[in-house]
Amino acid sequence: MTDKTPKTPKTPAVDDGMTECTVTKKGDDKISTGQHIPGIGDVKYKRGDKFTVDSEIAENLADLGYVA
Repeated sequence: MTDKTPKTPKTPAVDDGMTECTVTKKGDDKISTGQHIPGIGDVKYKRGDKFTVDSEIAENLADLGYVA
């Protein structure tokens, strides 16, 4: 007898206390990625970029309207 139950696709796990965010129009070019290019400045997320961050930080960014 074979099991024909569809298997659930595996998705990347997000650690407890972490939230995936999507940058909004208001947050475009306002949130640093943490990278710095000497002589140029900080690299920042663009509208539509997704990143994972601590849930408390995500909540604060959402309150500002920078992420959804």
